[in-house]
Amino acid sequence: MKSLIIKSIALGLITIGLWSCKKEETKVVASSGTPGTLKSSVSTLVLDKAMLNTDVITLDLTNASFGYQAGITNVLQLAVKGTDFKTPKEVALEANALSKVFKGVDFNNLLLALNLSFTENSEIEMRIKSSISSAVAPVYSNALTLSARPFPLTTWIYVPGAYQGWNPQTADSLISLTGNGEFKGVIGFTPGNLEFKITPAKKWDIAYGDAGVVK
Repeated sequence: MKSLIIKSIALGLITIGLWSCKKEETKVVASSGTPGTLKSSVSTLVLDKAMLNTDVITLDLTNASFGYQAGITNVLQLAVKGTDFKTPKEVALEANALSKVFKGVDFNNLLLALNLSFTENSEIEMRIKSSISSAVAPVYSNALTLSARPFPLTTWIYVPGAYQGWNPQTADSLISLTGNGEFKGVIGFTPGNLEFKITPAKKWDIAYGDAGVVK
């Protein structure tokens, strides 16, 4: 009888052990990503200085999918059409953002970085690069084509005056980094030679000022 009880206890322990061995953890496995989509509010964009602080383009996207609720990093890529995004300019988008609005000054800077023409439209391509980690290959949305033209943002004015012999060809300059009409710089005037004028080019065709004294 005692032997039967011991065998029953042993069998019960073995059964419990086998049951516990069958339990497995729920594992999260990333699959090959499915790309999201990208849409643009415009297909043609010609920028000028009047648009610096204006919303000029809105990009809407849907997130890529990697098989589970992952933290996805989205990056906007821009490249000259036909270059296959070999050397794209990139803008990281905010986490969970499904829309991005660009003001003229910001988008113009992106176009300038692509070395586009100032005199005629160029075609560029835009897409979204989505990734969750360095261990999983990123995926790319559809590529949109945008016909765009930037304008040269940085502008100068020149300050010929008595301090340098009234010669616009050799005059010091002031610079506006944003093209907003506000110019900055440092000019070394000499005592007794404080008269000056302002010219938009290194010549006297157009000049502003009355040769007054700097105060």
